[in-house]
Amino acid sequence: MDRNNPSEAGLRSFSAFAGWLLLLIPLACRKTLGSTSSLSLGLILAGSPALLAINRSYIHESLFILFSLSGIACLEMAHRVKRPLAWAITGGVFWGLMASTKESWPLVLLCLGIGHGSTNLVLRYHRRLNGPPISIHTPIWLWASGAALLTAVAMYSSWGRHLPGIRDALLTFFIYENDPGHSKPWYYFLNLLFCSNRLGRWLTADSMLIPFVIAGYYAAFRNAAKHPAHLGWAMATLALIGIHSLIPYKTPWLMTLPFVGIAFTCSIGVRWLMETRIPQTLTLATLLILSVIWVGAGFRSSLVLPDHRTNRHAYSPTSTDLTKMIDRIKSIAALHPDHNDLPIEAIFPESSNYWPLPWYLRDFQRTAWHNTVPDQITAAIVIAPATPDIALSESMKTDYISEMRGLRPGVILRLMIRKDLWESLIESKEKPPRSTLTTPDPSETDNRS
Repeated sequence: MDRNNPSEAGLRSFSAFAGWLLLLIPLACRKTLGSTSSLSLGLILAGSPALLAINRSYIHESLFILFSLSGIACLEMAHRVKRPLAWAITGGVFWGLMASTKESWPLVLLCLGIGHGSTNLVLRYHRRLNGPPISIHTPIWLWASGAALLTAVAMYSSWGRHLPGIRDALLTFFIYENDPGHSKPWYYFLNLLFCSNRLGRWLTADSMLIPFVIAGYYAAFRNAAKHPAHLGWAMATLALIGIHSLIPYKTPWLMTLPFVGIAFTCSIGVRWLMETRIPQTLTLATLLILSVIWVGAGFRSSLVLPDHRTNRHAYSPTSTDLTKMIDRIKSIAALHPDHNDLPIEAIFPESSNYWPLPWYLRDFQRTAWHNTVPDQITAAIVIAPATPDIALSESMKTDYISEMRGLRPGVILRLMIRKDLWESLIESKEKPPRSTLTTPDPSETDNRS
């Protein structure tokens, strides 16, 4: 992938690759969770409609989750081995990458601290432990903090080439503006996961996890003295859901990290159910049926309806029709004498929603962006919203052929191509393809009587 001019497929591959690597986390946690819980966690993550939908998009949430959980896994290992230095530094590097990926990283550390502290309180209440349930070794955290700080500084400063980036990383916590369109009620995430889809009040596939979540929390509290880390992560998950629910800004991808915590708690519940007196044949048959439904829901979310309005995890997705529009523009540019330097007029009022159109038009350097209709329109291509309040006909000094193209659900664009270029495009398509076969020499033919 060209670093200076990345393709859409190349950018999306980062999220997809991070999603695949996320499936390695259950393997890293096998000693902590056990084989049954690790297998259950891997299956839940692999078939999750939410994660699969997000992994298809160029959203850094997949990388954020990967770095967060990798740091947790490495630091957990650092507390288990005799020589923890390498694990501590590696975990710190992952958390430094987490901090340089998204500004909400303090919430992750805060919720982990809440989980650790609440586990201490629970065990002290039952008088089962006099010290902290999860041992804290100061040297490990000092090495991890140092590695995280150096990594974050290197990322934000572009390896020292742009030092003001460090200042910008700090200022981002003091500059915040909430778009009213993204403000949602406190129960938005719970409704998104469990309660309904966008066409009615039908239960979602995620609602199948509710019994296992309940069983997981029961097992985490019951076995807190034996597995304090389980209770700590379960409480951290509650803190993540609670804090994200209180913040007005809400989008589907913000629920993905708390969902990983839910999946973790579910895996504990599955293990506990397997160890109860319920017949294992019945338990395995039920889990198999639910697994098929779960994987089918993930397949539908990621491959069947990835951009459809009924997919509750697809939040104003860019329409695939936009790429067809760009292909049309490239076809016109190939016929224009200036090629990619052909003039394009993009006319959008200030209230119009045109993102991510500028990114798709980045190769066309002579694209002029207007908030008002110009007095004269003579460009080779004109792009504007397909709304009646934008009158273009009076300003057009030549004839255009119009096409309707979708930008995102509910946003339609008008692609207007100058008539002479349109006719040239039609002529180029009507020409028969030039034959690549050579006419044989008559003397070389085999004359048979």
